[in-house]
Amino acid sequence: MLAKKLSATTRSHLEEERDKQKGKSKPPAAASAAAAGDSDDEVMAEYLEKRMKELIRSRKKSCNVFGRIFELDSADAFLDSADNVSKTALVLILLYEDRAPGCASMKNALQYLATEYPTVKFCQVKSSKLNVSMKFKTSGLPALLAYRNGDLVGNYVDLVKEFGEEIYGSDVESFLIEHGVLQDRTLVPSILRTGKQTSNDDDSD
Repeated sequence: MLAKKLSATTRSHLEEERDKQKGKSKPPAAASAAAAGDSDDEVMAEYLEKRMKELIRSRKKSCNVFGRIFELDSADAFLDSADNVSKTALVLILLYEDRAPGCASMKNALQYLATEYPTVKFCQVKSSKLNVSMKFKTSGLPALLAYRNGDLVGNYVDLVKEFGEEIYGSDVESFLIEHGVLQDRTLVPSILRTGKQTSNDDDSD
């Protein structure tokens, strides 16, 4: 009787082991479907990345890229900078004087923004080149003008009242975003930004 029980128990264990091995050799249909889905996702991700790079190249060809501040030496140069750019380009022009409070730090702030927003044309001109009044030179500087398609879309004077004499690029950036002049970079996917953020991707191709 004991021999029969041991035999039955041994067979039972052997059958369980065989069932386990069968389960391992034949994955469930759900697992197979998941594996196929992962493969499809990888293909789609690769296609999307390739397509985004193509769009970036196309955008770079159609956009002006500046990345620095242009010094304007006359009223005519001022007018040309406001008018002679592509219709989609934004032009920001700083009016300053070397000894006016806040102007030096505003120039540094715009230098930072020029590298962060390479499709925006940043310019600066001494107010004396534009024959403005003495009152404006003493109480209106630094001033920042924004043009798009030749139209004035932003006019901000005596920015020391807004920022103080120590002006930082991040503060000016927030100010211009708040007033609808600049687009918030954090809302634009990094792969779609034009400039230094995407240059490394292009070099790797």
